[in-house]
Formats: sequence, structure tokens, C-alpha cells
Amino acid sequence: MIRFYTDSGLLPTTRVTPSGYRYYTDAELARLHQIIGLRWLGVSLHQIQALLANQMTLADVLSAQKASLATELDRLLRLEKRLSVADQALRNGEETLWFHLYQLREMMHVTTTERRDWVERWWREQLTGNVSPEALDTFVQDAKDMVTDEEPSPIAAAIWARMRDGQLLKVDTLPGQPKEARLDTMESWTEWATHLRSAHADLKAVLALEPEDPPYQAALRQWVACLGPVTVETVERLLEGLDHPVAKMFSAIDTEALFRGRIGKLQEGLRYLQHTLSQ
Repeated sequence: MIRFYTDSGLLPTTRVTPSGYRYYTDAELARLHQIIGLRWLGVSLHQIQALLANQMTLADVLSAQKASLATELDRLLRLEKRLSVADQALRNGEETLWFHLYQLREMMHVTTTERRDWVERWWREQLTGNVSPEALDTFVQDAKDMVTDEEPSPIAAAIWARMRDGQLLKVDTLPGQPKEARLDTMESWTEWATHLRSAHADLKAVLALEPEDPPYQAALRQWVACLGPVTVETVERLLEGLDHPVAKMFSAIDTEALFRGRIGKLQEGLRYLQHTLSQ
């Protein structure tokens, strides 16, 4: 390495004998220790050369190295997340592992600004004409503020990809949306969301029960009531929505989803409710 540093111009030598021996002074030895110390910190040879030539200060070099390490640490943390996703998918026997990893990689190159633009465009398409302009502006801004620069989960990456390509269905065709309700102000949206969260919590508490058990059916009715009148038509709409691939992805991939792995039981409960309502 000493020969390499000398040949690259980082470490001058006092003299070289005809037989090839190189001689260094104490000052050059001190310079060698500086080079070794900087290399130990991960500083590049190009930066060391600039520092020793007084083209950069030591503070500049260390600051640049800290920034480089922060970028590399972020990359490694993201890689660790992707490896965890892949490992869990393999443990779950998912056949769509490669598809999800592809979407994750693809969405990593999308800027936060682009995703916020997609959110605004999609929600305005969904809600224009259904809520007041003031409520729409407030809702859209809140939705955009929720978009961060964190790496998306597999389910989020799938949704981003569909939102980008304009493939997401209308809001009123998916489960979890209000029907025949006057949500024309931010207050009405907030009140509805509060009721829906409460219904989610009550239903989650009884998910271990059988779908036909009275406590399960009572909680299910409360949840359905947040999404429309408790009628056969509302239940049919929810069953259709839960059969959608997006809903299935939530169940199979998103470990934080309310009905993780329980969509089948939820559908069974809705069918039992549908039968009850139709009598």
C-alpha cells in the first residue's frame, strides 16, 4: 500500500535507490499516518488528495464523509426492510413475491412530490361534486400531508403503482366508504371517521368469534351502518368490494391491516347478515 500511495502521488518519497529501495523522512511518515487514518474513516483517495493539496479542509472532508455514510445507512436500512418483506412473503408461501419486490423497487425511484400529486389528482376525481369545494380542499391537503418520503410497504407500493397508472377504482366501489351520507363539510367527514374507527375497534375485538355469533353480528352491523344503510344492497356492495384484488392484498401482505388474514371470515359474516336481512 505504501508503494501504491507513492505511485498515486499521495505520498512523496525522499529518494529511490538504483536497486528500488524507497526512503521516507519523518514528515512523510506523518503524512502516511494521516492517509491511513483517513482511509480507516472511509475517505476516498480523491478526497485525501484534495485535502493534502489544500483544496479541501479537514472539516469539509469529514462533513462529506458523514453525508455519504448517512446515505449508505439509509440504503442499508431500506434493504433490510425489503429483505424482511421477502422473507415474510416466502414464509407465507406467497406466489406473488417477485411482483411485490418489483413494485417496491420501482416505487423507490418515485419522488414524494410525485406521489402527493397522484393523491391530489385521484381524490379530486373521486370527490368533486360530492363534497363542498372547501371541504374537498381541506381533505386533499390532509391526504397529501400524510404522504412521506419513507419507503412504501408492499401494499402501499401496489396502490401507488395503480394510482400512477390511473387503475384505482372509484371510492364508492370499494368497502369502507360512506354511502347516502351528507359529508359536505370537514366536520361531517371527521364525525364519520370517528364512528368508523369505533366500529373497527368493536369488530376487531370479536374477530375470534364465529361469524354467526350474536356479538360478532352486532359489531358487524355497526360497521356496516357506517358504510351505508344496513340493507341487502349495502352488504352485497361490501362483499363485492372485499373480493377485489386490492382488498385481498391488504389481507395477504399488510401486517397492520385490521382484517389481516380474516377477510374470509368477514365475508362469511356478511353473507350470514345478508341471509338474515333477506328473510
